[in-house]
Amino acid sequence: MARSKQDDRTQERTRLIVPLTEAKERIKLQLERGRAVPNASINENDEARRWYDFTAELL
Repeated sequence: MARSKQDDRTQERTRLIVPLTEAKERIKLQLERGRAVPNASINENDEARRWYDFTAELL
């Protein structure tokens, strides 16, 4: 279903809840942690699932 112009105007914009520099640092750290996560399906690996879930929440 197509969205109306009214929907676009009433939708709230996403906003940071921490300062931009802190957000960048958190994302950088999470990327570094991700390099240590096994290259496996998130459905088959608990560590990969936890990393994915935390990253989704962080973003």
